[in-house]
Amino acid sequence: MANNSNANTVFVQVVDRPARKLILKRGSKAIHYFDYFEEVGCDMWEILSGIKEALYDPIGMWLPENLIKPGTSVLCSGSRGAY
Repeated sequence: MANNSNANTVFVQVVDRPARKLILKRGSKAIHYFDYFEEVGCDMWEILSGIKEALYDPIGMWLPENLIKPGTSVLCSGSRGAY
């Protein structure tokens, strides 16, 4: 390490936050972003943005296999907050 002139310093901060919940809208077959919004409608983003208790803007998510329910797609959108 001492001879490495390209070394970078990284600062890490551990933050303890309260538990949050997620409002989730699953797709049925979509695997791509535009396919998902064709299924659920483009107003889904507007609906999620209108949630006053949300901590952040809505997010799009590709779920891991263990979180995909039968008959739903890998793609979903949601809003995180303390609901």
